[in-house]
Amino acid sequence: MMDIKAKIKFLKENWNQPKKASYDNEDYSFELSCIINDGASESEIIKTFSLLEIEDLPIEYKQFLLISNGALLFLDEHYGQAGLNIYSLKDFTNKINFWLSSYRASSLIVGDLIVGEFLGDSDFIILRCDKDADDFGTIIISLPLYEREDWFYLKKDFTDFLMEFIKAEGYKYWE
Repeated sequence: MMDIKAKIKFLKENWNQPKKASYDNEDYSFELSCIINDGASESEIIKTFSLLEIEDLPIEYKQFLLISNGALLFLDEHYGQAGLNIYSLKDFTNKINFWLSSYRASSLIVGDLIVGEFLGDSDFIILRCDKDADDFGTIIISLPLYEREDWFYLKKDFTDFLMEFIKAEGYKYWE
């Protein structure tokens, strides 16, 4: 299995120009591409999450940020109706007030960190950052109109989630 660094390099080389995913054989559907940011520094990561009062960041997610400080994966650049926006450190500071004022804020619990969102349908990617919880480091997909118990609990760490999502070429494999 490729490591995350190799997978990011693969995306940069193979998905930098729009193309159809291999599962898509429809003439009218989207062409997708990936935009990968440069990595963040250790000090930038520490500073950002200290401001958010996140003390225990799962190592898999931190490693991703060191390689790529956010990314747009399998983005439909033409219509903006598909893609996963994995937030950059700058995005966190811009989005925190939105999350706290959103109708969805009441569904979040201690240790929930929204690390990205799907374009077109507003599902959030939540990384569990409560070191004392059984689900520390796992990914949850938050659905905007559903109660927390109806969300998708993937029981995967950030790297496993990302690797499977890349393998599925942007298809939401958990649905």
